[in-house]
Parts: sequence; C-alpha cells; structure tokens
Amino acid sequence: PPADPDERGGFFRRFGMFIDSLGGNYVAAEDIGVSVSDMVHIRAMTEWVAGIPTEMGGSGNPAPYTAHGVYLGMKQAVLHKHDTDSLSGMRILVEGLGSVGYLLAKKLHNEGAELIVCDVNELKVQKALDKFGCKSVPLDYRFDEKFDIYSPNALGGTITAEMIPKLSCSIVAGAANNQLVDDQMANLLMERDILYVPDFVLNAGGLINVSLEKDPDGWSEDRAVRKLSGIATNLEDIFTQSARRQISTLDSAIRLAVHRLSRTAYRRGCKKDFW
Repeated sequence: PPADPDERGGFFRRFGMFIDSLGGNYVAAEDIGVSVSDMVHIRAMTEWVAGIPTEMGGSGNPAPYTAHGVYLGMKQAVLHKHDTDSLSGMRILVEGLGSVGYLLAKKLHNEGAELIVCDVNELKVQKALDKFGCKSVPLDYRFDEKFDIYSPNALGGTITAEMIPKLSCSIVAGAANNQLVDDQMANLLMERDILYVPDFVLNAGGLINVSLEKDPDGWSEDRAVRKLSGIATNLEDIFTQSARRQISTLDSAIRLAVHRLSRTAYRRGCKKDFW
C-alpha cells in the first residue's frame, strides 16, 4: 500500500469497494503492513471488514490475540515434547519483532525464557535489547546459535532443506505464515525429531478474535481469550494423531481441517465432497 496518508486512504477505500462487490464471500482484516486505521477506510465502503476500532464496534488490533495464541500453542508444544508447559529457562530464537513478534517476545520474557532475537530492523532489535536484556544475533548467523525453540514471526519460507540440518532445537513454533518452503519440509523436520507446530493452527488467534465481530453473539475480550484456548486443544489432537499415524504434524493438521470442513459442509446441507 502507498505510504502517503492520502494515497493510502484512497487505496483502501477502492479496495473496500472491490470487497463489497463480492457480497460477503470475503472479509478483510489486518495482516503484515496493514493497520486498524486502514480498516477504517475499508469500512467506509463495505461492511465486510473486521479488525476495526473498538469505538466503531470492532475488536481493534488483532496482533495481541495472535501473539497470545502463539504463546499458548508454544506452551502446548513444550508440554507434549518435554512433559512440562513451563517456558522458564527455555532458550528461544525469536525471528521477527513486528507487532506480533515483539508481543510474543514480551510474554516469553515474562515467563523467564532466555531470548535470542533478530530482525532486519535494527531499531526493533535495540528496543527488545533495552526492554528484555536479551541477546541479539544477525539474521545471517541466527542458525549458528544453540536454542530449544525456533520461533519464526516475520515473512514465510524460512524453513528449507538447507537450513533444517542447522537447527539445534526440538520445536519450531512461530506466527509467520507459510513457514515451510514446501510441504516436504514437515517430513524432514519429523525425521530430525523436531516438533513442527503448523503455522495456520498456531497463528489463528488474530483471526479467531476478529471473526467474533461477525458472530451473532458479538465480540468481547473475555470471549476472545476463551476461544483462543482451543488452539492448544487442537494442537494436542494434531500431535497425538501425528505420533499415532506416523505422519507429519502438517499432514495431521490438514486431515483435522478437512474432517471439520467436510462435517460442517454436510450439516449445512452440502452433499458434494469438495475436500
């Protein structure tokens, strides 16, 4: 989107007109580089947008809920892998200190985790160093470090066949979308006994939060936080089925998603199998 405020407003209002033409088949919300104020421009043109300010009847910035969901899911992964859900003393590489990554780092720090942080933006790195007293590492050298958990929270595609042998961790759990360069990476992680927490399950907190704006019962902070507990429950199902069937956690997550979508479609009268 344009950086100039006037151009940016027009850009998102035009986007809102396009979304409105879809008649509710698509609902917009925040993502990387997009703010609550951008959603206000979209809302001026269509009702099919979420993540609008609380004073307009929305839920506001979804980033805190995304970060909280990742935090809960990471604890569930540690419980599954190490029989404790405590992150105290865990050495965690937090890659990406944007709106979600920074809030996640704060939660991890407050629980006593030992943080290693990296980001392309040196100002964000310095802020984390000042607030958390943690260690930083250049992006190009991050996998030379020893850590228990790798948490990618920036752009996707960081998990490749070339980097997997460099990982010293037992868990991969972060908010970034499309972390795996392709699905085969999930199998390679499994072969190395590294528990991969599927990104589309782990980072669902923000989406869960904004979805309540369109729910008949409406959004409230308490209701959103209660809903986020389902992330950990879903992950334990995924981990258990992965171990039982000897399939990757990615395959296990996809199977669970397909099962639920098919069941919901059937209940709503759709007899055709789209999945």
